[in-house]
Amino acid sequence: MTELCDWLEANCPGRTFVFTMDNLNIHRHPLIDNLIHARGHRVVFRVPYWSCDGAIEYVFNTLQTRLQMDVHGVDTVFDLVNKINIIIGGMPSFKKYFLHVGFNDN
Repeated sequence: MTELCDWLEANCPGRTFVFTMDNLNIHRHPLIDNLIHARGHRVVFRVPYWSCDGAIEYVFNTLQTRLQMDVHGVDTVFDLVNKINIIIGGMPSFKKYFLHVGFNDN
């Protein structure tokens, strides 16, 4: 988190951000919360949810799985951002995720 905040300060000087997190215990750790607030950012926690209720959860799962499969060479925040952009850019469509959670094909 320190490296991410450092990267944001270097690449987005003067901007503050809102970190949206789920309710995972590590996200609620005082050290994480204090670090984010000390850098001038805010934290907003999402309401409890079921992972099957939203297409975005399946997109995040795909992203995480592909990142885990090709994590070699990711040593910095810059490397991570580039790898994420490559993975998302390689996803042909998000339509299948919406269909999976019950949206119509219209």
